[in-house]
Amino acid sequence: MFYKKRKPNHLVIFIDYHNTDRWKFIMSTFSKLTYNVGPVKTLEEAIKGTEKFFQKYPNKVKSITINTYGRGKNLVNCEEVKKDKSKIKKLDELLDLVADNIVSGGNMQFATCFAGIPHRKLVEMSERYNGIRVSGLIQDFRPYPENVTCECKKKGYSKKVINSLPKSRYGFEHDEQLLLDLHTRGYNEKVNWKSGGMAYEYNRIVLEDGVCIRNRKPFHWTDCFANYLFNTDKWKIKK
Repeated sequence: MFYKKRKPNHLVIFIDYHNTDRWKFIMSTFSKLTYNVGPVKTLEEAIKGTEKFFQKYPNKVKSITINTYGRGKNLVNCEEVKKDKSKIKKLDELLDLVADNIVSGGNMQFATCFAGIPHRKLVEMSERYNGIRVSGLIQDFRPYPENVTCECKKKGYSKKVINSLPKSRYGFEHDEQLLLDLHTRGYNEKVNWKSGGMAYEYNRIVLEDGVCIRNRKPFHWTDCFANYLFNTDKWKIKK
């Protein structure tokens, strides 16, 4: 680019294992307009690419987004982990690296479609990394997607909420899948205890407690583009 000293405020990690035309278009477009790693095929490549980025730009950034193809069952959809459960250690290594390189008040973001529908995953990720802000999409991928952001500094909070819930017939994980299916079908079906069970109740509680909020940020893609193309940084974060 044209600037002697680049000042990245973000990083996007693209993990690619899908060959649809729409996914290829998203990957090719966004990877040309953002500071990014990828598209990569493996977690090892993602880790090495991220390490290389922070060797080149040693300052922490305001947001790091992990972008994978899929529909929300996992925050990071990864073929490696599906095929070999031992690879979860590599995913944990990537997540640790991401969390270590975000400024105080910044965001760890998951751009897998509908990944934020089960709020539990975001709450527990925030717990894991000492209250870091964690965001996930609650709709499909788009320039200004609706998402949920969770910030949980109280260890054991999520488990306490789950233990307080009324029990459903098939259990919490089953109800999380029900809730996800309701949203991904796109029929505007009513979401309540009957349709979403324990997962619905969990989401309701963490929103009422203020641990999670729903909004259209912090996925500021236009801010990312401006930062990359014009070296600007108007991305304000809350301390």
